[in-house]
Amino acid sequence: MTRGSNSPWRGGRMPWSPTSEATSSVLMRRQRKQGSGANGCIFCQGEAIQLVEGPPMQGRPRSVSGQQHEEQLLADCLSNRAQCILDMAQGKGVLPDGTPFSKQFEEAEHFDYFKRQAVKQAEECAEKACLVWCDDRSLFRLGLARKMTAESARVEAMWVMKEDNNEIMKDAGRCFLKAMKARPNPQTQKMLDEVKDFLAQRDVFSLYPEYV
Repeated sequence: MTRGSNSPWRGGRMPWSPTSEATSSVLMRRQRKQGSGANGCIFCQGEAIQLVEGPPMQGRPRSVSGQQHEEQLLADCLSNRAQCILDMAQGKGVLPDGTPFSKQFEEAEHFDYFKRQAVKQAEECAEKACLVWCDDRSLFRLGLARKMTAESARVEAMWVMKEDNNEIMKDAGRCFLKAMKARPNPQTQKMLDEVKDFLAQRDVFSLYPEYV
């Protein structure tokens, strides 16, 4: 199985190899050391995912062994990768030569296009993380990706329908709400408030579909 071969951040899938608990521990320490910022090694995170991720089961992503420690590790790798991509989409971080990441784009339109593609990939990673092992960090990152999608749609001449855009923002808000219930955090509350403000400006005052 090959995934992400057309991704700008990772090549084809590495050959499948099983992971032992010792290997998982090494990868976990590496993830903690790298952190989740744009300066972390996104390529190493991709390699870690390829090493730990097994074949889907009933359409759901899972680790090779399915054991709790590997499920948590895979979710952590996916979630951290999502954060790295979100950081790049926001123009954070620097290139190896010290140039700010966003400065590599000659035209603003080029960065806008990159941002849309990056946010989409970040959403996919965060969503997979939530499916494997859901926690407040993955929920926050999933919400942030969807919030950025809705905000970009507003800026980019409404490339989705207004009603659909509101639904995307509602979904982001529900992610932040779940993250707050799991672990209250000022940053999560700030994002939730911004979602509600966005919707209120459009006379939408609920995070849930009208039929709920």
